[in-house]
Amino acid sequence: MVVPVLTPTGERKGEMAVPDGLAQPKASPHVLWQVSTAQQADRRVGSASTLRRSEVSGGGAKPWRQKGTGRARHGSRRSPIWKGGGVAHGPKPRDWRMGSTQKMRRHAFALALAEKLRDERVVVVDPLTVEDYDVKLVLQLLENVKAGKRTLVLLQEPDGRLYKSAGNLRRVKVRLLPTVELREVLWAESVLLSPQAAQALFEEGARWRVKGRS
Repeated sequence: MVVPVLTPTGERKGEMAVPDGLAQPKASPHVLWQVSTAQQADRRVGSASTLRRSEVSGGGAKPWRQKGTGRARHGSRRSPIWKGGGVAHGPKPRDWRMGSTQKMRRHAFALALAEKLRDERVVVVDPLTVEDYDVKLVLQLLENVKAGKRTLVLLQEPDGRLYKSAGNLRRVKVRLLPTVELREVLWAESVLLSPQAAQALFEEGARWRVKGRS
């Protein structure tokens, strides 16, 4: 399988071969759910915290005597049914991380990218940059290469002009290849690669042993 290499004006410049580890991964589709769920769980802060009745200050004395007042019996103002009292079964800081192995992440990334490759939605743009800080230049570039409504741009090296120019476009995400997440690949309709990112990705994919249940 090959992907086309286009110029920023949309003219075909050549093509690049895709290794089998990326083009035809033999892995269980269930790994997509596993990795995407783990990545979303890893993003949870888990810092919500409430005070239990034993942690609320005050309330050491009984509010009123047990009998004779006509009011309900209470032993402490720290009870959860009192205003300002403790919270029953409230949240406490916890670690939501599920984690995923490198092999699982490779399988999931290869499956997500293979779907885009089969639908011919992966393009290498040479050079993948803009000449100035202008969102119109990014929109023109996307139109020239016939990108989809949701576009993921993958770079190998930071590009300040491209990143800032596309910053206000809700349906365009510019990411560095080592930091891209699976959910972003699944979200995108089109994937644009810089030549450097494509070379690094295909060289890495050629070393993967993506095998498993078909």
